Parts: sequence; C-alpha cells; structure tokens
Amino acid sequence: MMHLSRIFKQKKSRNRVADELLAKISSQARDPAFFGEGKTADTLDGRFEIVTLHAVLVLRRLRDFGPDGKKLANTLYTRLFSQFDHALRETGVSDVSIARKMRQLGETYLGRARAYDEALSGGEESLKDALARNLAGVVSNEGFICELADYVRKNAQFLSEQLDKDLLDGTVTWSSSV
Repeated sequence: MMHLSRIFKQKKSRNRVADELLAKISSQARDPAFFGEGKTADTLDGRFEIVTLHAVLVLRRLRDFGPDGKKLANTLYTRLFSQFDHALRETGVSDVSIARKMRQLGETYLGRARAYDEALSGGEESLKDALARNLAGVVSNEGFICELADYVRKNAQFLSEQLDKDLLDGTVTWSSSV
C-alpha cells in the first residue's frame, strides 16, 4: 500500500510541475511583442505557433533529464494538448469534429517539433528556413522571422544553462522577448 501512495504522490507532483511549466510557456507565448503589424498574426493559428515554439524549447530541454525528464515531458505534452482542446472548444468547435481537429493539431505540432529540433542542431540559416516554412500562414515579414530565429536560439541556449533542479521543480525563465 505504501508503494501505491508514493506513486500517486509522484504523479501529483509531476502534474503540478507540468502545470507550472505550461503556465510559464503560455505566459511567455502571450507576450504582445510576438503579435501585431509585421509580426505574428493574432489568430488561433498564430497563437498556436508561438506556444508551439516555446513548448518545443522546454520539451527539448526536458529530454536531457533521463527517465524523470521523459515522464515530466509526457505529462507536459498531455497538459499542453488538453489546453489546445479547451481552446478549440471555446471557439465553438463541435464535439463531432474535435477529434479530427486535435489529430491535425497533433500532427502539425510533431512536424514543427521535429523541424525546430533539427534546425536548432543545424546552422543558423536552417532555423530561419524552418520558421519561414512553418510560419508562412501567420508571419509574412522576413525581418521578424530573423528576430524570431535569434530569440529561439538565445532561449534554447538560456534553457540549457538553467539548473536541472529548477526545471524539474517547474521553474523556467526566458532570456528575453523578441
């Protein structure tokens, strides 16, 4: 019985940490500096793209933590998609089409995550290319794509320098805004 109690405590703690990380991701992704004239379109698609960028950075960092990081990353990913589901329902997407929309979002997210991960491991131009390709429908300003690429690189580096313990406790800080 003691073993089950410990498992439930760990899961509860992991849920709390994932919620804190998601709150930090969402808060940063809502920064008005990302949206407006010549920047990201302030639409559901535009907001999805900016949240995705931030989530990818945090999830990418969590994979450095071995099994504990993987469990936390899975919980964070689940919480993130619960948030997407909730947002779609608030915009009026019906129960009948929610599964199809969520599958599309999942596929889009995974494609973005793969592209950004590969681009962050590659040269500077590869990140700009990945951002330009994936944000084509919501960002038309090439200058902003360059700013965003710099921002993403800086924050990937900044996250890599944060203490493992802090991230596993739900604390994430961002180096700057765009």
